[in-house]
Amino acid sequence: MNKIIIALIFLLAGLPLLSPAQNNKPGAKAPMAYQAFFKNDMRKTEGIFPVYRDKQKCYVEIPASALGRDLLVSGSVTQGEYYGAVSSVTSILAFELGEKNELVVRQQICADRAKGELAKAVEAAGMQPVKFSYPIAAYGPDKNSYIIDITADVNASGKLFSFPNVSQVNKPAADRSGLDSVYVIRDGVKFISLRAQTDVIPGFMFIPPRDKHTSVLVEWTLQLLPERQVAARESDPRIGYATISFNDYDRNPNGVTRVRQIQRWNLEVRPEDTDRYNRGELVEPANPIRVYLDRTLSSAAERRAVSRAVAEWNACFEAAGFKNALQIQEGEPEAAMAYHQLVFSYVMGREVFSQVSDPRTGEILCGRIALSNQELNDNLDLIAMSVGGYNPAFLTDSMPAVREEYIRYRMSNQTGLMLGLLPNLAASSAFTTEQLRDAEWIRKNGISASVTDGCATNFAAQPGDGMTLSDLFAKASLYDRWAIEWGYRQ
Repeated sequence: MNKIIIALIFLLAGLPLLSPAQNNKPGAKAPMAYQAFFKNDMRKTEGIFPVYRDKQKCYVEIPASALGRDLLVSGSVTQGEYYGAVSSVTSILAFELGEKNELVVRQQICADRAKGELAKAVEAAGMQPVKFSYPIAAYGPDKNSYIIDITADVNASGKLFSFPNVSQVNKPAADRSGLDSVYVIRDGVKFISLRAQTDVIPGFMFIPPRDKHTSVLVEWTLQLLPERQVAARESDPRIGYATISFNDYDRNPNGVTRVRQIQRWNLEVRPEDTDRYNRGELVEPANPIRVYLDRTLSSAAERRAVSRAVAEWNACFEAAGFKNALQIQEGEPEAAMAYHQLVFSYVMGREVFSQVSDPRTGEILCGRIALSNQELNDNLDLIAMSVGGYNPAFLTDSMPAVREEYIRYRMSNQTGLMLGLLPNLAASSAFTTEQLRDAEWIRKNGISASVTDGCATNFAAQPGDGMTLSDLFAKASLYDRWAIEWGYRQ
């Protein structure tokens, strides 16, 4: 036993001596030349990020011009039980050339800033974190691009594409899952993968455990974001906007100041419209927010309700000098999450509110809002009762209209949050009882100073007040117009 202990001591003592040798090991093997890599049985999908596939592998080509640039990497369920769910890894990333024949992927963050005397010190103390890396499998045809293997990403749960927030689709079975198709999208590429997996539901009491089988189609996108300048707007505690924050080492020479900037979409005035805008004329933004109503909003009433919600916020943007800031597009979006795009959906399960913003500037890049049929069913009876007290006919003949108004209200409420606003939970106390029973006041201002308040219907209205069904529901109002003007006026 003593001999064994002594041998272990010598072995452990020698381990640190092995570390330098391990650290000095060479990097990954040298990348192949393109001619050796691209074989006859390979299929190539052209685009800004070319994709190569054979029977076993899938590769993507990253051009040198895209290194260091912002990339929007997103994942979402496009068919199946969890339709509409967006992967929590959806974010801004950047590829960089590593030191060992690899591409490293850095997460874009901003925690500290300085331009003065401390700029070099802050720069030395900070570095964008490396999330993971990919060995370079081959060079591109002109040796000015890099091809990496993403087979694990599109077939299973890899580095770039994963779904940690929905565990039922993040551990697919290899024999039942894999890449289905590849599409070229605006400034990027889209992958559709089938994910099938089985989870064991634990038993309870006398109920035995059971298997739960899940199959979904998952969409993964890689999109190059444009070079852009985003004008920062510092937050004000009196106006409720979501914010990003960082440490500013310039403002206080004896310390550090925590600075908050609001989150908002990047709406700019075209140079040729600047004079008109400054004179107070309404102009369309240089890059409007593209709005899609996807296939799940199938009825005319649902699409009409969402269109009305969008129109409410377009009216608010007029206070900021913009017309048609949100523009409804025809057809389906080419990707569920794409730059400067907002998608509305209707889902059977949990409500979806997913927003991606730039952690360095607060720019909102894209979003998705999905009204839940489950939530609608849970609340519609209560909503109907609240308006039925004003007019009993609403409980019978007008139930489809009540449903449409509720959808319009919910989508308007969520759109306000998607534009960067925080819920204004004091807004429903802004109006007096007399104002809430004044039909003319209500038609002009709604039942609350903000539709983000969460108060859906007018509980103060009494029979004979002369209000229509739509008058009884909250809509974008005084605070919303003022907050959009403060946040978005150039």
